[in-house]
Amino acid sequence: MRVVIFTPFLYPFYIDIAKVFDDKAYVLILTCGIYGNYPFQKYLRYAKVLRCANVAGTKVLLPFSTFQLIRNKPHVVIIFGIESIAGIMIYFFAKLIRAKPVVVVEENNVHYPLLSSLLYKIKLAIIRYIYANAPLMLIESEASQKYVFNILRVNRTKPFILRVHGIDTVRFLRSQELPKDKARNIIANLVGIPRSIIERKWWIAFIGEPSFSKGADILIDAIDILYQQFPGVTKDVVFLLPYMPLLRDRPDLQLQYQRKLNELLLKGIVILYQPIYPELMPLFYRAVDIVVVPSRLFTYMSSDRSPNVPMEALASGNIVIASYAGGIPTIVGDSGILIKPNDPQALSASLKRILQDIDTYMYLKQKGRTRALYLFDAHYYVLHLLTYLKKIL
Repeated sequence: MRVVIFTPFLYPFYIDIAKVFDDKAYVLILTCGIYGNYPFQKYLRYAKVLRCANVAGTKVLLPFSTFQLIRNKPHVVIIFGIESIAGIMIYFFAKLIRAKPVVVVEENNVHYPLLSSLLYKIKLAIIRYIYANAPLMLIESEASQKYVFNILRVNRTKPFILRVHGIDTVRFLRSQELPKDKARNIIANLVGIPRSIIERKWWIAFIGEPSFSKGADILIDAIDILYQQFPGVTKDVVFLLPYMPLLRDRPDLQLQYQRKLNELLLKGIVILYQPIYPELMPLFYRAVDIVVVPSRLFTYMSSDRSPNVPMEALASGNIVIASYAGGIPTIVGDSGILIKPNDPQALSASLKRILQDIDTYMYLKQKGRTRALYLFDAHYYVLHLLTYLKKIL
C-alpha cells in the first residue's frame, strides 16, 4: 500500500504516524513547510516540501506542486488541513489519479470570510461536498463532529472515525523513569532557567506559542490575580512561559500585556525559557508539575483544534488545567481539570484550589498516562485507521 500524508504545516506527530505506517506501507509526507518560528526545521528531511503561497490567510499550491503526488501514485491520500485551499486542491488531484482521499476534520466552527462572501460561499459548498463524499473521514473531536453534522449540516452515509491523531506516547511515558530533580537540573542548563528556580516546589508551564488564540493573555491575567489576591499560594511556585513574541496575532494588545509580563518577571513569579527542541520535550514535561492550556473559545472561527500539548502532558503524568474550548475536552476528558474558557478568574481559582490541596489531584497523573496510552498512541491510531483503509481500497 502506498500512502501520502498531506499537511499544510509539518509538526513532529506526523513523523510519529509515518514511522508506524512504515512497517505496513510506503509513506510519503507532503507539506508546505513549518508554522511560524517553531523549531521543527530538522523534521523537513522526512517530508517533501511543496511550493505553496499564502493567499487570504490560507495555503495555496503553486503550479507543478502536485507532481510529487502524481509521481508516487498513492493508493491513499490522508489530508490534514482539508479546509485550506491547498487541502482542497490535494483532494481533487487525489480523485483525478484514482487514489482514495481520506479527509481529517480539525475545524470546529465556521470561519467568517477573509475573501468575498461569494468566494466564501463557493468554498463552503466545496467543503460540504468533500465531507459528504470522501471515502473515509477522520473527525478529531466532538466539537468537529458537531461542526460537520450540526453546523454545516452535512448528509453523510459513508464511514467516519471519531479519533484524535496519534503521538509517540511511549517517548513521554519513559521520561517518568528519570528523577524530577535531575530533569530540572538538565532543563535549567539547557534553556537558561536560573539555578535558584530549581528549588521552587511547583513548576507550572505554558507550552507553545504565547498567542491570543492560545490564551497567553488569559494566563498572564490569571497569574497577576493569583499573585495579588493570594500571595501565600505563589510563594513556592514559578510559572514558565516561552521566550517568544507575545500575542503576535493581536498587535493591539502586545504593549499592554508585555508590560504586565515584565512586572511578573521582576517579581520572580514568571520565568521565560528558550525554545526547546521536540526531542527534549519529554524531559521538560518531566521537570514541570502542572501544564496550563488556556486556549481561547471563539465564536467566529475554530477554537484550538486538537493541540498536542495536552496529549503530551497527560502522557508525561502532568496535572493538566485546560479550557473547555475546541477539541481540548475530547483530549483531556476526566483526566485533567477543564475550566471555563476566556476567564482569568476561573483559571486563577483553579490554580489556587490545586496548589492549596495538590495531594487531592495527584490521582490525575496516572489517570492521564493511562488515557494517553490507550487513546492517543500513534500505533493504536494507525492500526485503527488501517482496518478502515482496507475496507475502502
